[in-house]
Amino acid sequence: MTISPGHRVALGRTAILAVSALAFFGCCAASTRDANADAAPIVRAELERYYGRLSDRDWPNFSDHFWPGATITTIWQPPGESKARVVAASVGEFVAQAPTTLALAFEGHVGDGTLPLVLAAAGDGPTAPADPTSPIVDADWVRNAMASDQGIALVDVRDAFEYQSGHVKGAANATSSEFLATVDGLPGMMPPPEAITALARRLGVRRDRPVVVYGNPNEPYAARAEVTFRVFGHPRSYFVDGGIDAARKAGLPMSTAIEPIAPGDFTATAPAAGVVDGKWISSHLHDGNVVLVDSRTEREFDRGHIPGAKRVEWRDNLAGGRLRAEPELWKTYASCSLAPKELSSKTVVCYCAIGTRASVSVLALERLGFEHVLLYPGSWAEWSHGDFPIEKKPPDKK
Repeated sequence: MTISPGHRVALGRTAILAVSALAFFGCCAASTRDANADAAPIVRAELERYYGRLSDRDWPNFSDHFWPGATITTIWQPPGESKARVVAASVGEFVAQAPTTLALAFEGHVGDGTLPLVLAAAGDGPTAPADPTSPIVDADWVRNAMASDQGIALVDVRDAFEYQSGHVKGAANATSSEFLATVDGLPGMMPPPEAITALARRLGVRRDRPVVVYGNPNEPYAARAEVTFRVFGHPRSYFVDGGIDAARKAGLPMSTAIEPIAPGDFTATAPAAGVVDGKWISSHLHDGNVVLVDSRTEREFDRGHIPGAKRVEWRDNLAGGRLRAEPELWKTYASCSLAPKELSSKTVVCYCAIGTRASVSVLALERLGFEHVLLYPGSWAEWSHGDFPIEKKPPDKK
């Protein structure tokens, strides 16, 4: 069988990575010292072709990009010898001696067109990363999930122009408005289950596979989409912290192609948990175990809010386009009188104008570990138009 330079062939449970002869030609006649210096970046480039871009931080530990139990084998035919030599090592050993081992392989002439090969083998192939215990994932988790080929559904909720300008390869595009509905004249409500079912299937969402949502890092739309999938019954719905910027930084493959998406099979069910309406809040206004968080701006809050609500603007949950770390979030929510000992005893309800910005607050509070965090989708649009009490900031005394 002929293996072309740069071609990857799957043989049962073994993957062979054939390294480009042209790439190695420059170091084939080099001294051992020169080859040591040249081999590492060449191998790094070849590894990145199949495992995604390795950051300078990750490169010294690139064994993480191979599945557990893998062995790395270098095969080459030294000049003047009739048989190829094989050096096999565990991933750890390979990492420790890669520059020297590869330098020996690529020193001198390759000989009769025999290509050096780097072969990675494992019993059962790549292991899918474990499902996170939180709906919040980082881009590295997404990269590993993509590499394990577990069939995740990627959903990009930026506008069509941004999506067409460059998106994570394999991602489907949905507008933020598709996760909202106008019900009885009220905007921002949850769509009916049949609408979410149709949307999810168009986006390739399957019930037995993760659905991973990302957007622009300083916008709330991906958070609303993730919460929507979750409350409509998807058991493995995730939000990418840092959005498209984090995806690019982590080296996820990007594309401008509009590729066909295989239809999904997810069927949405009517929300049974995760959301509340105005009537529920009205009946719990004096419940000491219920905390209301208003995610709007100070100006909006002062003009009118739900009685007893505490204001934490949704942007205060973010720093540099990512959710803040837990110590910072605890400080952010200090005004709400929330404490770590209340993670299971308090029910926290987040609202804004139409439930979109508040979705970021939902994720932030879940990052802190609160077990009962609810979204009020109707938010101020419903409350201010219903027969509910309104609290306003007293006018300044002159």
